[in-house]
Parts: sequence; C-alpha cells; structure tokens
Amino acid sequence: MTRALQLATFPLIMVASVWSAVAMLAHGLAPLVIILTVPPVAGAIIIVLEWVIPFRREWLHDHHDFRTDCVHIVLSAWAVESLPLVVNGVLVAGAAAVAGGLGRAPWPVEWPLGVQVVLALVASELFHYTIHRCLHRFGPLWKLHAVHHSSERLYWLNATRVHPLEGLFHIATGATALVIAGVPTTVLTIHTVFLAVARVFQHSNLDLRMGPLNWIFSTPNVHRFHHSTVRAEVEANYGTVLLVWDWVFGTRRATPDDGAPAQIGGPKLPTGWWGQVTSPFRRPSG
Repeated sequence: MTRALQLATFPLIMVASVWSAVAMLAHGLAPLVIILTVPPVAGAIIIVLEWVIPFRREWLHDHHDFRTDCVHIVLSAWAVESLPLVVNGVLVAGAAAVAGGLGRAPWPVEWPLGVQVVLALVASELFHYTIHRCLHRFGPLWKLHAVHHSSERLYWLNATRVHPLEGLFHIATGATALVIAGVPTTVLTIHTVFLAVARVFQHSNLDLRMGPLNWIFSTPNVHRFHHSTVRAEVEANYGTVLLVWDWVFGTRRATPDDGAPAQIGGPKLPTGWWGQVTSPFRRPSG
C-alpha cells in the first residue's frame, strides 16, 4: 500500500485536479469558484498523506513556525495573489490594446486546449524562473527571498512562506504577461489550478517515488535540495512547476529519488511574521 501511494500520489492528484477544473468549466462554474475549490481539496488530501507517508516524521510537528506560516498564507500569499482580480480591468484593457495593435490577440486561441495549457505553463515558468534566479543572485532581492528559505523543515504550508514583495514580482510578470497576451479564461483557470496544486506538492513532506518525473517537474524530491544549506545545491533547480528552463540554462541538478540534503534552512530570521517581512530592511546588528 505504501509503495502504491509513493508511486501514484503525485500523478493521480495532479491529473484529478486538472480533470476536475475542466469538468467544472464545462458545467459553467465560475473560474473563481474552481480556483477556490480544487486546490484546497487537493491540498487537504496532501496534508492527510503527509501523516501516512511522511518523508521525515520530525517535520510533522510544529517547529514554532506553524502560526507564522498561517499568517503568511493569508497576508503574504492570498492577499497578494488576489491583486490581479482587483486590477483585472486594467489587464484586460492592456490585452485589448495589444490585440488592436497586432490585429489579433498574440495567443494561439485556435490551438487545442491541452496544448494551450502546456504553452501557458512553459511561458509563465520562464518569468518565474528568471525572477527566482534573480532573487538568489542579487543581494537586496535575496534578503526578500531569504524569508522563504528560512524554514527549517518542509511541509505543505511552506509554499506560502514568501515575502509579500516577492509575491508581487511574480504576479507582475507571469500572470500579467499571460493576461495581456490574450490567454483565454479557460486556459488561465486550468493553469492556475495546476500551479497551485504543484506548489503544495513541491514543498510537501511526502515520501514519493517520482522516477522520470523528477526530470520534468519540480517535485518535492528535487526541490528539497533547493532548500539545502549547501550553496551548490541551493543555486539550482529554480523551476516552480516545470524544470524546462533549468535544462535550457544549465541549472538542472540530478537528485536521487530517495535522497535528501543533509540539512535544510537559510538565514536565521525572527520567528514572527512581522519580524520576517521587515528583516530585509533592517541593518545588520553589530
């Protein structure tokens, strides 16, 4: 049973999430309803499975971080990710302007739905990859990203431990570019669901056997090494969902299916949410 869960959990939940989104769209449900329904259900299943097939049992217990991470999910993730809804009119106007200038929307709306979703993932991944790599390479940006790397364990809630300004960078690039390019609402909805569920998986405390999927997706097996305390392991595997741009730019690093870095974590930061989000703007003590 354990072996079956290790092999099937990731592909089954990802496929079921996408299928559910497509089916709900076909039945006329609003995209917002789908986005607020499918990822939380998938996330709940992942949370339960962390107790069934945990990668490390010590990561199941509160490391004086759970309360802070709960604040992050509300103020650093949900609040920031809701901004595109607020400025949706501006983005749509931008899309109309681009389409008017080109004579049509640049997005290939006539292509099959599945191909459009894959294209949207690859395109948005380029923006996320670029931002992520810059966050590691430039000192002021690293101070923001250090909030994400400060966790000393990986579990389902880590995906939302981000500095709000870092979240804005991602929203202002990937999501905005897709909307302005004229990506249909149907494709955006499926893309958002896929991205949301994959991000929970990426940081989950699940003992999975991913095999060749480790070479395509930024699985938990791959992403654990990105949270290593070893610099060479941290500065690799920047992909958020796909590893396509890591392959292109030579930052993909092979990782064993059942391996893990000796230790994870980053700079020592305050344990509270306010202390973490203000830490990039404080002068070093001493």
